[in-house]
Amino acid sequence: MSNASALGAATEPQILPLRSLTLIGVRLTPDGNFALLRTSDGTITKVTTGARINGETVAAIDQTGLVFDGGARTGIGQSL
Repeated sequence: MSNASALGAATEPQILPLRSLTLIGVRLTPDGNFALLRTSDGTITKVTTGARINGETVAAIDQTGLVFDGGARTGIGQSL
């Protein structure tokens, strides 16, 4: 799922799973990268490197998604 399609899906009812966090996009900037997550109640949350999500620490954010300290990856459109 591309960033644009994931962001569009984030506002459509019953497109993304509501029972968990879903990565809807990443933004890469010279000042630092961040990711946008949709929570189970539909809230959009911005996270940066070092954030704790479901007991895991975000080690990096790149064009494909999040990388956690243990090496696990989560791509755009996937639930965490």
